[in-house]
Amino acid sequence: MGWRWWLEVDESFAITNRGTVVVGRLHGIVTAGEPAVVVIGQVKDTVDGVWPELHGPSDGRAALLLRGIDKSRVPLGTVVHSAD
Repeated sequence: MGWRWWLEVDESFAITNRGTVVVGRLHGIVTAGEPAVVVIGQVKDTVDGVWPELHGPSDGRAALLLRGIDKSRVPLGTVVHSAD
């Protein structure tokens, strides 16, 4: 893989005028505002920026606010990862 961080989506919802929130187990460390890549099968889409929210100190669950992408483009099982 080679990504600094990645998350497999197991839940998602839209926030009007904010973006799409995806929830799953986060592997690695996300920096607020950095770009990301959303992978759906063989299709990759770039997200302008992500904003993380951790749900617990040790369970690894996190929510990421994705700006610039519609919820319909982030189905369950989608992988979101660092752009580098």
